[in-house]
Amino acid sequence: AHAVIDGRFLPGYEEALNKTLAEIVGPEIKIESITRDIALEVPFEGPLVDAMKAAIYKLDPEGIPVPYLMSGGTDNKALSELGIIGYGNLGKGLHQSFLGKKHEFVISDNPDNNQDVIKNSDIIFCCVNTEILPSNIFDIKNVMDVVEDFGVAFEEEIPLNEKILVICSTVNPGDTKEINDILSPLNLRVCYVPFIISRESIIESIQNQERIIIGSIEPSVIFVIGTLLNEIQKTAVPIVSMTTKSAEITKLLISSYTAYKINFVNMVGELLSNNNLVDEI
Repeated sequence: AHAVIDGRFLPGYEEALNKTLAEIVGPEIKIESITRDIALEVPFEGPLVDAMKAAIYKLDPEGIPVPYLMSGGTDNKALSELGIIGYGNLGKGLHQSFLGKKHEFVISDNPDNNQDVIKNSDIIFCCVNTEILPSNIFDIKNVMDVVEDFGVAFEEEIPLNEKILVICSTVNPGDTKEINDILSPLNLRVCYVPFIISRESIIESIQNQERIIIGSIEPSVIFVIGTLLNEIQKTAVPIVSMTTKSAEITKLLISSYTAYKINFVNMVGELLSNNNLVDEI
């Protein structure tokens, strides 16, 4: 026989809840966690709270706005713990773009630390390096090593339910779908986000995307990741959802076009310089 219990605990009281349950059922009953989430406590302050207070005072000058406890869940709660695997230019720029946004981060630039990121993060950004091979395809070994780490985490009974893996590394069309097929049985959600960045100003590029492209057709993933990434934009931008393969192709097309423009400008500059015409432009 078995039973499923939905338990809610106040921030800081998760261990007390587990201990109480163990005392109630006794030593002969085995307890397993099917889904685990955090209890989030935030200060009753900020621009949104100020706006709500102003609205109340306008209608009722003697009104007293007070915070409340919600036993239910919200997608925004999952945004509190973020992880980055791969702390190169993109991973570091993404982390620095979130500084001051009140998100807790777990970061790994060493495969030995990936399990800590997977265990302690709700949303994991995969920013590991991928190299292009002589055959003009990308070597995604580093990405697949991260996928394997999720498999190890599952075997070690680390809860993966409702976690989101955001692949930001450059991959080949179709790679993200294959990764999703591998990880979906673990109740892990996967999407692809192609950041369009300039190597000269990575943070500036991350914070000034023309649009947020999300390779996913799952509404909850699109909402959570779109809302999260719009936090770090200097002005709110449209969220564009598409299939993972379309997002992968979009990244490759934009990167190729950008490289072409740079090469063209360099060629023109060299031509003008060689013919002593720079001052005439």
